[in-house]
Amino acid sequence: MDLKSFLDRTNLTKADVLRKLGRDPKSSLLSAYQSGASFPSFDMALKLLKLGMTPREMFGEEIDEILKAYYLDSNTPKIPQSFDSPEFREGVAKALEDLKARGIVP
Repeated sequence: MDLKSFLDRTNLTKADVLRKLGRDPKSSLLSAYQSGASFPSFDMALKLLKLGMTPREMFGEEIDEILKAYYLDSNTPKIPQSFDSPEFREGVAKALEDLKARGIVP
């Protein structure tokens, strides 16, 4: 997760983000995500995306290739109207499967 890019782009601090997520501003949650020691749940990923984190900041450059292939496939829906949609959930699930297969995430 490219937390630094997200924080720099949004002029937020880790404490600001944690507060917006309803977490203790002194929590090490974001540091764990950034270091790869932990990965956000779907609900937490959705909250981060709603705060303005881009899929690339969340999943890395590989997500561009994965989502491009997914959304260009004529058997799949086009870019979802909302991140909180079955189509987005399906796209993220497929992207995570591919990232796991590549050994990028456990």
